[in-house]
Amino acid sequence: MDAHGGDARIVDDPSRLPAAPACDLVISPRSGFVARLAAGALGRAAHVLGAGRRTVSDTIDHAVGLVLRVAPGDEVREGQPLLELHHRGSHGVEAALAWCHGAIDIADVPPVPRARVLEHVVSAGPARA
Repeated sequence: MDAHGGDARIVDDPSRLPAAPACDLVISPRSGFVARLAAGALGRAAHVLGAGRRTVSDTIDHAVGLVLRVAPGDEVREGQPLLELHHRGSHGVEAALAWCHGAIDIADVPPVPRARVLEHVVSAGPARA
């Protein structure tokens, strides 16, 4: 982290991170089990808040983003917070909330557990052009 100009003290003291002035909760619409968290849609939600860039010259807002409070397979109750949306007021909030709501599925039964490691990639040496 130091080599990239970051503050390595953040690892031991997360309070050193910038904080967004506003936070909304995405609430479970019903009781059940978290069947899906679509990572791509959650990434788009963070992006519209300013946590990403479209061009190299765009700045990244390190204070905005998402904090997941659940994982696939977790049992949830109606009204329970599923994630936190940290933002700076109105900038991209409605679009981010829409992405988040579309990214989370609640089912009546727990999902079938999936393997965490899908495959092993073995390198045969350096890539050749």
